[in-house]
Amino acid sequence: MKQLAARARVWLAVVGGMACLSCAGDLGLEPCDIRKSACQRDVFMAVQDVRGSLWDPWLEVPPMRVIGTQQYRAELEAAREWALQADRPYDYLTPALKLLHMIDPEEPPDGQTDFTLSFVAAYYDAVQRSVTIIDRGSGTDLRADVRTLAHELVHAAQERDIGFASFDTWISSLDTANATGSLIEGEAMLYENLVDAKLRSLDVSRIEWDEYHASWIAGTREQIAMDPSPFRLASSGLRYPLGSAYLTDAFLEGAQLGVRRALTAHPDSTARLMAGRKSRDDRPAAAWSCSQPEAPPGHGRVRDDELGAFSLYAFATRLFPDDDARAWSLASAWNGDRFFIYATPEKQLAVLWMLRMRTPDDARLLREALAQSSLGASVQSELEGERLQLFVAQTDLGDFASWRTCSAPL
Repeated sequence: MKQLAARARVWLAVVGGMACLSCAGDLGLEPCDIRKSACQRDVFMAVQDVRGSLWDPWLEVPPMRVIGTQQYRAELEAAREWALQADRPYDYLTPALKLLHMIDPEEPPDGQTDFTLSFVAAYYDAVQRSVTIIDRGSGTDLRADVRTLAHELVHAAQERDIGFASFDTWISSLDTANATGSLIEGEAMLYENLVDAKLRSLDVSRIEWDEYHASWIAGTREQIAMDPSPFRLASSGLRYPLGSAYLTDAFLEGAQLGVRRALTAHPDSTARLMAGRKSRDDRPAAAWSCSQPEAPPGHGRVRDDELGAFSLYAFATRLFPDDDARAWSLASAWNGDRFFIYATPEKQLAVLWMLRMRTPDDARLLREALAQSSLGASVQSELEGERLQLFVAQTDLGDFASWRTCSAPL
C-alpha cells in the first residue's frame, strides 16, 4: 500500500508482473487495449468470472485513467510537498531505520518517491474508487496490460464486497499492516493469474504452483539482498509472492470459498506468511515484561511499533550479505518485537529494538553476526535467552543502560 494523497489509499501492482500459471471460469478473453472501454469491460467481466465476486457484474466498470511517468512523479512530489506543509507528524521511522542500515543512510530526500515510481505499474484509489495505469512508454504488451488491469479490478472488487475499512481493523502495527497487505495483494495476484490463464488457455490443475512461487520468492529475496534500502523492498515486495502463495494454496484447496475462509482466518504476523498455510500454527509468546523502557537522557519516546519478520529479514540481509538462506531462516524464527524511537528536541534519535526469537540459539546467532558485521561498532546488543535487544543512537550516549530500566512495567 502506498498513499498518493492524504487520505487516498491505493493498492498497487508491481512493475513487470509475474507470468500467470492457471485458469478458471468459463468466460473467454483475448489480449486487448486496456485504454478502450470495450477491453476494460471484458477484463472486468473476466475478473468477476474467476473470482465469483459479490460485485454486481452489471454495475459500471470503475473509472480509469492512463498517465505517464512524468505526471505520476509530479503527483507523488505534490503529495509529498502537501504532507510537509500540512503539519503532519514528523517521519521518525526513516532516519531510525537508516541507523540500522535498513534504509540506505546516504539515500537522497526523494528516495521514497524514486522507489515508488520504479515499483508501481498501477494503483486503485479507494477514495476515488478509480484505477490509474502508469504508461511507461516502452511499447505495448497487451497481455501484460490486461494482467495489470485485472489486478486493480480485484482491488476494486475488494473495496466493494469486503471494504478496506474491514481490512484496517486487522492492523495494529507495521507487522500486521504488512501481513494484511500481503493478503490483499495475494488475492489480487491469484485472480490476476487466473485471468491471464484465460489468455493462455492453461489448466489450473496442471500448474506447478509450488515451483512457481518458490522461484518468485527466491527472485524477490535476491533483489532485497542486493538493495541498499532492503526495508522498503522487503515490505513492498514480499507481500506479492508470499500473499499469492498463501491464497493460491487456499484456492486450490477450496476454490473461491477457500480464499474467503483464508481471508477470514487471516494470519496475524508476517512470520506466519513466511511459514505458509500448512507449515505450523502460530505459537503463543509470553507477554513482554516491560511496556516502556526508560528513555535515554535528554530523549523522549516518539514512536513504538512492532516491525515484524519482513523487517527482520531486511536487517538480517545486512548481517549475512553472502548467506541469504541464513538471513531468511533467522527472520522466519521471529517471535515478536518492540521497536522504540526516542528523540531530543533537536530530533537527534536513539533506537531500541527488542527482538524475541524462537530459540536462544536463534538470538545468539543473530547477535554473533551483528558483532562480526560493519554495524557491530555502532549497534550495542544485549542477549537474554531468546530475547535480543539492540540499541543505536545518533549521538554518543556511552554504554546505554536505560533499556534495563523499565518506566512502565506490565
